[in-house]
Amino acid sequence: MGKTIRAMSKSLQKMLRHAKSALETSLHGPPAERVGRYQDFLKIENRRLLSLHRAGAGGMDVARGRSTMMDTLLHYVFRAAIGSEPMTAVHETIALELCLVATGGYGRGELNPCSDVDVLFLLPGARGPTLAQTNAVVEQVLYPLWDLGLKVGHATRTIGECVEQAGKDMQARTALLEARFLEGSREVFAAFQRAMEEDCLSGHAQEYIRERLDDQARRHSKHGESVFVQEPNVKNGCGGLRDLQSLLWIARFKAGIQTLEPLQQRGLLAQIEAGRLNRAYDFLMRVRNELHYANRRAVDEITLSAQPRVAEALGYRQRDVLRRIEAFMRDYYRHARDIYVLTESLAERMALEEEPRRGFGRWSRLFSFGNRVEKLEGCLVLKDGMIEFDGVSRFPSSAHDLMRVFRLAQIRDARIGAGLQSLIRNHLKLVNREFLYSSRAREVFLSILRSKGEVGRILRAMHECGFLGRYFPEFGKLDCLVQHEFYHRYTADEHTLLAIEKLDDVLNATVNPAAAYSRIFQQLENPGLLYLAILLHDTGKGVRTRHHSDASAECAQRVARRFCMDNESHRTLIWMVDHHMTMSSLAQRRDIEDPSTIEDFVEIVGTRERLDMLHLLTFVDGQAVGGGVWNEWRQSLLWQLHDRAARALSASGVERVDAETQRERLRSLTASRLPVFITEDEIAAHFAQMPSRYWRRIDDDELVWHFEILHAFLERLMDEASEGAPVVVRWRHFPDRAYSEAVVCSWDRHGLFAKIAGSFAASRINILNADIYTRSDDLVLDIFQVCDLEHHAIQDASKMAQMEQLLALSLGGNSKVSFTDAIRQEYESMRHIPHQDEERFPTVVTFNNDDSRDYTILEIQTPDRLGLLHHILQVLTGCGLDIGLAKISTEKGAAMDVFYLTDTEGRKVVEPDRLASVRNELLEAVETLNAPYRHP
Repeated sequence: MGKTIRAMSKSLQKMLRHAKSALETSLHGPPAERVGRYQDFLKIENRRLLSLHRAGAGGMDVARGRSTMMDTLLHYVFRAAIGSEPMTAVHETIALELCLVATGGYGRGELNPCSDVDVLFLLPGARGPTLAQTNAVVEQVLYPLWDLGLKVGHATRTIGECVEQAGKDMQARTALLEARFLEGSREVFAAFQRAMEEDCLSGHAQEYIRERLDDQARRHSKHGESVFVQEPNVKNGCGGLRDLQSLLWIARFKAGIQTLEPLQQRGLLAQIEAGRLNRAYDFLMRVRNELHYANRRAVDEITLSAQPRVAEALGYRQRDVLRRIEAFMRDYYRHARDIYVLTESLAERMALEEEPRRGFGRWSRLFSFGNRVEKLEGCLVLKDGMIEFDGVSRFPSSAHDLMRVFRLAQIRDARIGAGLQSLIRNHLKLVNREFLYSSRAREVFLSILRSKGEVGRILRAMHECGFLGRYFPEFGKLDCLVQHEFYHRYTADEHTLLAIEKLDDVLNATVNPAAAYSRIFQQLENPGLLYLAILLHDTGKGVRTRHHSDASAECAQRVARRFCMDNESHRTLIWMVDHHMTMSSLAQRRDIEDPSTIEDFVEIVGTRERLDMLHLLTFVDGQAVGGGVWNEWRQSLLWQLHDRAARALSASGVERVDAETQRERLRSLTASRLPVFITEDEIAAHFAQMPSRYWRRIDDDELVWHFEILHAFLERLMDEASEGAPVVVRWRHFPDRAYSEAVVCSWDRHGLFAKIAGSFAASRINILNADIYTRSDDLVLDIFQVCDLEHHAIQDASKMAQMEQLLALSLGGNSKVSFTDAIRQEYESMRHIPHQDEERFPTVVTFNNDDSRDYTILEIQTPDRLGLLHHILQVLTGCGLDIGLAKISTEKGAAMDVFYLTDTEGRKVVEPDRLASVRNELLEAVETLNAPYRHP
């Protein structure tokens, strides 16, 4: 660090010497020559700053270095403008009356590599230079800067106009409050500062605070309401640079404070906290500098694709890219959390408002509300909904005192004051091995977990104080841990806390989807066990094993022993943690209409209580993933599995529907409901020739609709028999379930499913599920659940018409439809093309011959893209495989597709050599498809 500081100091000295030698002589030269010298100066100094950044210079050092570089350049540009022709005769007047001012981030002296250079040309008022004279100088300043390719934000205003603008717009007021003198008249600048103080600061504190908090709430809402999002925004996100800047702006209005040092002097900020804030801010500035350098433009979002490059550039040298990303992002989250938590604490200590206000995120809960004080246990007091230390007694004497604080906060529905939080953080060493095994501590903690609907807030407070990770070392390993599963939007610890908070929300929910689970949760007799299972369900991710569920179950085993649980609770806790992904996996990747699937699941579950707890755990786990991964389609699958398993448990076994019995039942039910134009021959053929599994899956309403579709196809066949292969597509829409159903009827032929999938893809329609039925007379009735690219039911009639037209053309004898070209054109016309990252989204192909009696199950995980299914099906068709069922799932850039396969004889595929050949062809096809979209 010392070497870096010395290097930075030497660099600034070199910069000033360089400027004097390179720019002094250009003051009176021709404009073109001056611009050339400016350009050479910037080129050398920018390289010098980049070298310092690469050598490990602090983020603030580089930002201040660029600010100083611009100050130096503008010094010479302004002097040249004042002295340039035809202004020579009036340059003394201009120099006395005009002031060049830095505003915004430049005004703070924090100029990142590609940030705008914001300047203000300030005039005293009506007197002074004429508008023409002023504009001539302004142009002489701005034109060279533009010629240099700099992004310059500029304005020319009088002091009165600045005050007026600041009164109208909060952002303008903030930028002007950070104004810094550069060149020109110091008297004008001093008058400007007085006017701003008198007219924009005094008496306007509450107004500014409200506007600033409004802005903060909007920023946080836009960027995920959490520090721990997968792709954080280093400037505007929660815990970003703007959070600390906002607090200091508010502090200036409230108490005339502009930096952290006065906060320390007033006892509002401890020295250790100031150190954490300064380190955090500097780290985030360093990250922002790297983002600007790497992209050669102002970029603030740390995207998934940028994380490997930023981690390497900042010196992370772990053995592989995922470990480097993990280490870098963990540092980022810890620093951002420091800014988020400590600015919140400072806001509370400064008592920024007299009344609590809704809609400003977490800060709105932190202000002082009055003077009512109630004595609590020992040395704790309750003041206006906040628990604090009385400042007199000795606290804490043991870790039990710390645990009691959280229980009291839950019982009294209170917050924990900033001072008390600081005390807890400073005494975490009291949480030792003896305390972990203490029955007294265990009972208090379990009491917290048994309070339905009131657990998440307390566990989050424990985590933010560092207590939760100390009491549960298994959970502590998840602190700021990046999750490499592409569908997770949050870090592992944040995801867990969100899941617990989602469960709290279920208790009294009145709006779906949570309301559908409310009754189950209300009737649950042992909520503490469920809360504990959620707390531990991802702890295995901190162990770095391939299958985190197994490692999480081992962590749960240790906790159960430490908590001396009874045998039943012990077994149930481990079972829930071990199987926390089972229900979701079965619902999304297995045929839940198959009785054997339900039988296997019921055998795993065992009791209705376990089923309900697992259902709740699965729901909140999915809800806490974020990024819209949980949707109505997934929920409908989960409820179908739950309801079938619940019926099986109540009936002491899975009801196996005999296909023959079901077929006859449906025949009798639909006999009187079929339209008169359906002939007896059509009815007899359908009942005789459809496969058995069809009759086990459909109900009477569907059957009536299918007969109408079949009849329409037969009519079209008669009308168009000489023109090729007819096809009929019919649609039904279920907006509340977020999907539409499309039924395709045609003759069977080689590659039919692939052509149907290609027609959907080229029309920007996603397939969620596909049931493939072929009658013995080769008539096909395929049923698809589909949605648009935003995961809604299909609303665009033109897309449906386009799909039908493409399919009809592709099935015609003279068709020249190229789905590969059509899909590529649609893909490349999309506003945002997701790039593929093979290292983060690996392609995995697996075969399973155990989970289905009649089918080989193929699972493919690969980067998603439009038309992927069509290309997969082309490979499977080319390998001589038939698809009976397809379940298609997409989660934040990754496709996880499941296919139930047989060979052309209807048998499972068991030959190792054949399965290996299919796998290789699939991998080759996917790589060929995605190669043009890989990140370089």
